[in-house]
Amino acid sequence: MVAVVAYQILGRYLPFLTRALWTEEIARMCLIWLVFLGAAVGVRTSEHFLIDLIPKSIGDRAQRVIITLGLALVTVIAVVLFIGSVSFVETGTGRTSTTSGMSLVYTFTAPMVSSILMMLFSIEVWWEGMRRPDKGGLRLDEGALIEPITSETTHPNEGTKGGEVR
Repeated sequence: MVAVVAYQILGRYLPFLTRALWTEEIARMCLIWLVFLGAAVGVRTSEHFLIDLIPKSIGDRAQRVIITLGLALVTVIAVVLFIGSVSFVETGTGRTSTTSGMSLVYTFTAPMVSSILMMLFSIEVWWEGMRRPDKGGLRLDEGALIEPITSETTHPNEGTKGGEVR
């Protein structure tokens, strides 16, 4: 995608490069694939949107229930996306791009592939959450939590103690 967009930009300003109209469509297709594959990877790594309101001090059984409910919701959304993408792919099989001449089915399959990966990754993350509820599932690990900004000052004229403020 970066190469195609760079070629598109350079083609506007460098006289020895021809302006290619197909680069916009290819860049758009790459962006669509990046978005949908990124959503699937977010499910796999449990880095999708998560509101961690439940304290970590609850028991393993309660954590397993929360993990199961959260991933069941993600799976339901992936199934709905898959069902909707089937007819979408069917419409793309007979259509071609106007400037590049490529079949639009290549672009239209991104939601279908992503939804399948989301379902598979949900099962994998759920299994890990059942094995180790404190480490897996929809729980954030300690490295993913944002540390609060703290400043320890001894005197207003002396600055901060211990170096930089994070």
